[in-house]
Amino acid sequence: MEARANAIYREAAEWTAKGGELSAEELAILEAWLAEDRRHLGAYLRARAVLLLVEKHAVALQTSFSIT
Repeated sequence: MEARANAIYREAAEWTAKGGELSAEELAILEAWLAEDRRHLGAYLRARAVLLLVEKHAVALQTSFSIT
């Protein structure tokens, strides 16, 4: 069971890493994957949330440590 959960989170992370610029074919594959199992959407949303937090903090750190 844990191996399956890890695989779901890994795939969600891979989709998140692809970013927002998906081809029509990739989007169809993503949508099919999301519809396949309710855990997929949850994992994907968590991965997107983590990415947004990382981006937010990366911007804040860059501003804090900028040398002018």
